[in-house]
Amino acid sequence: MSGLAAYGTVIGGAVAGMLVLSAPPALTSVAITNQALRRDDDLPGPEQTARTARRIGSAAGTIAGSAASIAAVSAPGVPASAPGSPPDSPPSAPQPPAVE
Repeated sequence: MSGLAAYGTVIGGAVAGMLVLSAPPALTSVAITNQALRRDDDLPGPEQTARTARRIGSAAGTIAGSAASIAAVSAPGVPASAPGSPPDSPPSAPQPPAVE
């Protein structure tokens, strides 16, 4: 997790690291799909409808895949920040010194 957190230090934690590392290939995939299946008025209506559905499905799959990856890493309760980094929640109230 510390490797993911190292990539996500600019934004915060391992979850951000996952997003930083997965965003370029995911966005490239969507861009390629949109280019390959761009609107073509010379095609029949059903083919145009199918291409539109595939473009939408590509973007939806990217979002769902990213969300599922984050959920899979977060579910076991793995901390989302690197060791030594500040916690996500505010620290608890200071404890009084022990009396001897």
